[in-house]
Amino acid sequence: MNLGFKATLTALHRGLLSFYDVRLLGESPMTNQHLSSTPTTADKPELRRRIKKLRQGISIQAQKQASHRLRDVLCKHPAFLSAESIAGYVAVNGEIDPQPLLQRALQLGKDIYLPVLIEDRMVFVRHDLKQHTLSHNRFGIPEPAYDQALELEPSALSLVLLPLLAFDGAGRRLGMGGGFYDRTFSFKRDRSPAARPLLFGLAHASQQIERVPVDNWDIPLAGVATDRTLLTVY
Repeated sequence: MNLGFKATLTALHRGLLSFYDVRLLGESPMTNQHLSSTPTTADKPELRRRIKKLRQGISIQAQKQASHRLRDVLCKHPAFLSAESIAGYVAVNGEIDPQPLLQRALQLGKDIYLPVLIEDRMVFVRHDLKQHTLSHNRFGIPEPAYDQALELEPSALSLVLLPLLAFDGAGRRLGMGGGFYDRTFSFKRDRSPAARPLLFGLAHASQQIERVPVDNWDIPLAGVATDRTLLTVY
């Protein structure tokens, strides 16, 4: 690994860098596409590109350690303990893995749901987390087969754990750009973040940035859990 990139990752994991100032491996400082100090929604594509590349640089060992620390951070929180039904996801491309946390939820007798994409819709299907029952969707993300008998309406979920690319101290989330979560939970736009279902983003602590630019259709989170801490905004 290039020593400069390794040093960048080390500093990133320690939370010492702003994503707006990061220079990626083999990349010269940008001119025409330089992100502003106060990013706008027009900066989202470039911000996504940078963070995706940095997140994918986290080692497998570090990923495993982070997923277990994430479990320890969230498993004692009232939002988790009181939830009867929890929606999670299957981690890909450096996302922090919720599997240890979801396994703990199963041990406590909670129902676990995973997202399934049907054209431009996202639905949630109850699942036992056995990997061999998953297949890849059109985005290459593992998901269970759709079964209407196992489906639960999004509004009936207690707690939803969302992947993200970046977040800030106000609970704003930068996703992959497909808009699936924002469309699925659009009914929460005019509700308090404290209303069920609670939406919690999951991330590595190093994915926090100063401010996430938002569009008017972006749904705010009730909190963000990382491998280091839990941020609640309700």
